[in-house]
Amino acid sequence: MKRIHAAIALLLLLVFCGGVWFFKFQESGKSILVAGDDYQGYAIIRSDEMRKQAKQRGLTVSFTPKDKGNYADRLERFSKGEYQAIVLPVSSWLQHGKQYNYPGVIVAAIAKSNGADAILAFPPVKEVKDLNNGKLKFVYTADSPSSFLLGLTRTDFGMDNLTEADKSWQKEVAGGSEEVYQLAQQHKGDVFVMWEPEVSKALHTIPNMTVVWDSSKFNGYIEDVIVFHKDFVRDHKGDCVKFMEAYFTAMRTYKSSKANHDRLIKEICDAVGCKPELAEAMTQKIDFHGLHDNCNRQFGISGEHKADGILNCISSCVNVLVRTKEMQSEPLSDPTTIIDKSILQEVHDHMLADVGNTDAAKREFRELTADEWKTLKEIGVMRIEPIDFLQGESDLDADAQKQVDAFVKLLSVNYTDARVVVKGHTGPSVDGDDTENIKLSQARADAVINYLTTAGLSPNRLRAVGCGSSEPPARKPGENRLSFNRRKQRVEFVLYNDTDI
Repeated sequence: MKRIHAAIALLLLLVFCGGVWFFKFQESGKSILVAGDDYQGYAIIRSDEMRKQAKQRGLTVSFTPKDKGNYADRLERFSKGEYQAIVLPVSSWLQHGKQYNYPGVIVAAIAKSNGADAILAFPPVKEVKDLNNGKLKFVYTADSPSSFLLGLTRTDFGMDNLTEADKSWQKEVAGGSEEVYQLAQQHKGDVFVMWEPEVSKALHTIPNMTVVWDSSKFNGYIEDVIVFHKDFVRDHKGDCVKFMEAYFTAMRTYKSSKANHDRLIKEICDAVGCKPELAEAMTQKIDFHGLHDNCNRQFGISGEHKADGILNCISSCVNVLVRTKEMQSEPLSDPTTIIDKSILQEVHDHMLADVGNTDAAKREFRELTADEWKTLKEIGVMRIEPIDFLQGESDLDADAQKQVDAFVKLLSVNYTDARVVVKGHTGPSVDGDDTENIKLSQARADAVINYLTTAGLSPNRLRAVGCGSSEPPARKPGENRLSFNRRKQRVEFVLYNDTDI
């Protein structure tokens, strides 16, 4: 009888322990559903290695790419708690998360688009300045990284012929980059804004299609992040930490050898339905952020030279969204409320070694000869608020200094690889002799260069050119003579591609 009682007691104990274990299992948040799309920047989160590493930590990670870049739908479902996490660009999080009072927090940066988002076109459109033509038909995905890329290009380079009043140049689609690619195949449009994998597909399969402008030419605008729901972080923070540890370990694994890299390429091929060389081309256009890069440069929680890359990205994106009127005003009084550094801090403390990317070296610019400057390919003329000088003077006043300061920020954060020619211009002389005007315009350009170098930009990166009255601006439709004459006396900032020097 005692044995029977002991057996019953043991059975009850096992049932009790099993119930406790089951309860803990249910409450631990072991199943994490991540929503995204087929963008290759999310390849590691979708990967076999990610699932393997997550399983070793007691997590089941699933990825759903079914919305094809429909960020409004992704955010609506996320706000309802259907997804524990989402992946998306910072700009899309800012734009679509606002109506739900930002229900999640950014916990890590995934990748920088380094050419994975692009504006492509058929001839004769070849350069950024060719885009400023209201007769062209621009095909892009509404409320997406593509519309954001087009918006920042319009605002940063002052494309006055692409107005919101006349939207005949716009063709918005709802089917994501894939639909834009299909329309490009059919030549239904002139300019097409896409993201990977369609960018590489278009360049490999559509004759005469070329890249006019892409995300490799700037920094700090198109950054993808992982966002966890605030409720999930509150209730299951430990699982968020395990998820990120699994992610950074998977990244390290794929980078550890050519065999593992080839394994990731094969997974991309299977997912996209492409050949290995095309998958390789896609991955070359994406800069994945590892643990070291996240802790040091993105969130500023470790390292000797800390930086707040994500906060700077939020600021840059808000600037574009407000200027393009996608948002009426800044959505956040305190951007840190949509960021949670603590998860990354725990990952950093738990993992024995830094993984992923190391700090990118600060770009050094060597001095160029006059002939080398002539070989640089022009990117475009930046849109900057007018820099005014007193009549016949070349000194920068306080308002002008503020405008140059804004340009310094653009060069330091967003266009770090570009060289700059500062062009000074004047109106025509009364007697037709432009000699004094050239001297004055050169002095004004020199004054701006001096201010830029004082602000910390390399003098080797900059060149001043006085044009006098030889290059008057194009007159805007409906512009009166007084306004037109005032714009003749201006300073222009012309960006040049330096990658081949």
